[in-house]
Amino acid sequence: MAISEMADNESIWGEVWNYLLSTLDKLSPPGKQNLRALATTPKGKLCATCLAIDLRAGAIRTPEVIEIIESVMGGDICSGIAKVLSEEKYHHLNCCSLLESPAPKGNDAYVTVMEIATFINKFVKPNTGEGFSPEEVKKILDTYFDDEGDLSALTKCDLRPSGRLWVLPRSEYSQLLARANRGDTARVFLDALGLTLKSGHGVNGLPFLVAILHPEDHDCGAKQPTSWDAWWANTHIQFISFRRVDGWGRTFSCTGVRYFDANDEGMPRERVHRDSHSLSGFTGRIIGGAPPVEPVAQDAVFSAALNRFVKAWPRPAEKDDNRGDQSRLHA
Repeated sequence: MAISEMADNESIWGEVWNYLLSTLDKLSPPGKQNLRALATTPKGKLCATCLAIDLRAGAIRTPEVIEIIESVMGGDICSGIAKVLSEEKYHHLNCCSLLESPAPKGNDAYVTVMEIATFINKFVKPNTGEGFSPEEVKKILDTYFDDEGDLSALTKCDLRPSGRLWVLPRSEYSQLLARANRGDTARVFLDALGLTLKSGHGVNGLPFLVAILHPEDHDCGAKQPTSWDAWWANTHIQFISFRRVDGWGRTFSCTGVRYFDANDEGMPRERVHRDSHSLSGFTGRIIGGAPPVEPVAQDAVFSAALNRFVKAWPRPAEKDDNRGDQSRLHA
């Protein structure tokens, strides 16, 4: 990183920190100590910057941020935030951005990309009980990802443990397919979607990706993702919040490479939902297997988050300024 870039980052981080201190001024002394703990690691700074982006955009409310931070009891602050968010009383914060996310139309119909093991856990096991032996995986691929790709038999869904699924628009799924070279398709998706998978159920234990194409008229209530949708206990975080623009978030690719010129981030759009829907009318497609994509260092993701903070729109002027409304804390 160039010296000038480091100086810029320090300056922007100062803006982030001052913004959080003023916005979260109701924190108790222990809460302020937890907030200060975020400033001690690149991952913690990334978490703090994502919270600042979401607050500035009006995607989350100040009281819920204060309560989550105050609820962390010692240990690593990021893991503590993840633990608090996993408590049942905070599940309503999953996939619940306050920003409007209009229902998809036409080329924006949703596509879910996942490793085959996730597909088995969430959609196959609840219906047939089949598991992960090589024979079972082959049968599952032959059954649900043949030329027709009919997934209608899978009527039950189990979203545990995360309680959420991520989607991208069909148009950008198609563009990523078109961008890939022969045999390179899975790597393109791993990178572009920021999937830091180390292993999977493909050949030699490599990640193996499949896609679920939603019907064009299917609206699962997906929302622009917020800080509450990231799993901060992970060793490496590839998530960055996004400002108020079009009701979609933006991924951050594993390598930092831009994939699209149509938006200023150059990254695929993304949303997240918690709808345990049947796959009736859905279509399965094989993307394929690939070696893991080594992600950029955590401080590089943090640096990109600082740039997104600078671009984040100020929160809209609302009567309560998003600071006093307790309505979502224990919905």
